Amino acid sequence: MTLEAPALVPRLKETEHVTVVVPTIGVAADFRMNSVISLFLEASGLSVGHPGYVVDAETGVRVTVNRFLSVAGGYRFFEIHGEERRSFAHLRLSGPFVGASVRF
Repeated sequence: MTLEAPALVPRLKETEHVTVVVPTIGVAADFRMNSVISLFLEASGLSVGHPGYVVDAETGVRVTVNRFLSVAGGYRFFEIHGEERRSFAHLRLSGPFVGASVRF
């Protein structure tokens, strides 16, 4: 026996796209261990009081292969939170990363 009923209530979906430029205040440090290896740290953020905040931080190790190529790896944390009336947004991204840079 199968019982089927029509959907009497329409599905509710609401989407809004917003583009925002958020300037932040922070610090950055680079510690050269030798000509090949350096440690780096960067942290920035902005609080807008009760409505929300942005935090971005990363730390890691950079290895300079030659004057044109370097490889880096470390850990990054990014969090953004915002509220307005009954709406809110919260995003947290964190984890290890690996990257390379080429200079020319």
